[in-house]
Formats: sequence, structure tokens, C-alpha cells
Amino acid sequence: MDGTEHPPDHGHAGHQAGHGPGEGLPWGPLVGILIVVGLFFYSLFSIIQSG
Repeated sequence: MDGTEHPPDHGHAGHQAGHGPGEGLPWGPLVGILIVVGLFFYSLFSIIQSG
């Protein structure tokens, strides 16, 4: 069983090295979702105001 398991510290270190200061938090997807939602509401409000 031990041979098939990946070392958790190795996978975590590689994951954090690629991400940066967001300690274990998925800042990439969260920021992307926030930007998409913000653009959606911005376009929605602009359509409401112009219409």
C-alpha cells in the first residue's frame, strides 16, 4: 500500500510552488469566477439602464 501512495508533502510543495502566495487556496479559479460574475452584473446593469 505504501508504494502506491504519493508522498503528501511532495505533491503539496509542487502545488504551492506553482501557485505562489495563496497558501492552499484556489485563488486562480476564485478570481476567475469573481471576474466573470462582475462582468455579468456590469453588463446586466448597463442593459437595464440603457433600456
